[in-house]
Amino acid sequence: SAVHASESEAREFNIAGMKELAKGNSEEGEKFFRMALKYDPHHKRYYNNLAVSLMKRGRYDEAEKYLRVSISMDRNYTKALANMAVVLFHQRRYFDSYRYYLRSKSSDPYYADQRFKKERVVSKLKDISAKNPGDDDIKGILEYLDNN
Repeated sequence: SAVHASESEAREFNIAGMKELAKGNSEEGEKFFRMALKYDPHHKRYYNNLAVSLMKRGRYDEAEKYLRVSISMDRNYTKALANMAVVLFHQRRYFDSYRYYLRSKSSDPYYADQRFKKERVVSKLKDISAKNPGDDDIKGILEYLDNN
């Protein structure tokens, strides 16, 4: 059937997008994920993957939009919840970011612990802080993490 064909096309585009992401080609990946969604707009992973391709290029506002769709399809989709925590963090929406981190942790504690290892988080925060030396919130979060 035509529906079945479009689902398998979507799957192929998604796989191609994942390969591009793995090679560091987030722009090419984005094109494939958009095609996957065109053929099958009912797949939470395709929205999440598209969001990741946008996040890699700092397009957090746009990524947030696709993550919201993904999460609306599955409120406990750990990867999308974790990605939303990252997106909101980059938008300096720290409280909301933390809420999504907690949601990802309650959905899948192991994944969240791997994804948000303290050393990784501190390293990212230091990068962000270096680019935004006047951001006292980030300094406060780093201090908190150093002491806990």
